[in-house]
Amino acid sequence: LIMELTIKAKIRNPNFQVIPQDALEYAHIDGDTNKEYDWNFLNLIDGWGIENYSSTTITRLANLSKVGIKGTANTNGKTVKMVAKNQQIAAENNLSETAFVSIYENPISIRWFTPSIEVDLCGHATLASARILFDYYPSLVGEEINFDSKSGSLKIRKVDQGLCLNFPADYPIEVESKPLFSEILDIEPIKLLRGKDDYLAVFKNQQQIEKIQPKFPLLKKVDARGLVISAPGDEVDFVSRCFYPEAGIEEDPVTGSAHTMLTPYWANQLNKNELDAHQLSKRGGKLFCSLVKERVLISGESVIYFEGVISIV
Repeated sequence: LIMELTIKAKIRNPNFQVIPQDALEYAHIDGDTNKEYDWNFLNLIDGWGIENYSSTTITRLANLSKVGIKGTANTNGKTVKMVAKNQQIAAENNLSETAFVSIYENPISIRWFTPSIEVDLCGHATLASARILFDYYPSLVGEEINFDSKSGSLKIRKVDQGLCLNFPADYPIEVESKPLFSEILDIEPIKLLRGKDDYLAVFKNQQQIEKIQPKFPLLKKVDARGLVISAPGDEVDFVSRCFYPEAGIEEDPVTGSAHTMLTPYWANQLNKNELDAHQLSKRGGKLFCSLVKERVLISGESVIYFEGVISIV
């Protein structure tokens, strides 16, 4: 990477100096950034006269979330963007969500983008981001990470089950059933509720959840971020599936944010505050959920699947 960066940088500026090896992690990409900032960027990585900076590493986890750790650098009062617009990167990744984390803000900030929109909360992209920070920046985060987000403060800590996310609870309110949902799902739910972002359609059993094939063109007409369907599970407390076609995601593999709504609902229905959950997407995912006052604790495991570098042209 350092050789590639240096060669490309020298094409634009023959006086460009080779970056010290110990600065490699901050170099990022290859000098081929947004063209309007080229010369500022070359001066930046040559002189290191900056206030804050970070590398951009794209890491994909077993749950297929991608983590983008991005930063900005300031030189002579100008802000030099080190990655393309978040939305463009998320669209190119074409996964449910891409997380962007700025490690040089205090508290650390996090934002999430689907291929088409920015969302207020995403559990598994947060889990993925936390895993990278715990593994690659242990001295920075310690034993607990406190993210600053559009959904407020989000704390993540290490537990026996992997990582535990501490999210605000979303208590859904029952609403009058609408014919549109029966048309979308080809089956009438026994109950329809509305949370902060999504509708929740409740069914009798796991088999119904497994068989449902939504009509996605109709689902785009729903006045919410998406639709979550759920029922008691055969081997867990509850099962679910989550659909977000308006956000560019027909079916999300595993949805931590939906469980901030599912956990309070099923805790009330089952009269217990600790729940095992299984999201029945094609890939599937198991979650361990706890309701603690106005917070939902969601625990899950992760593994690092691959690491790479993206090129911005």
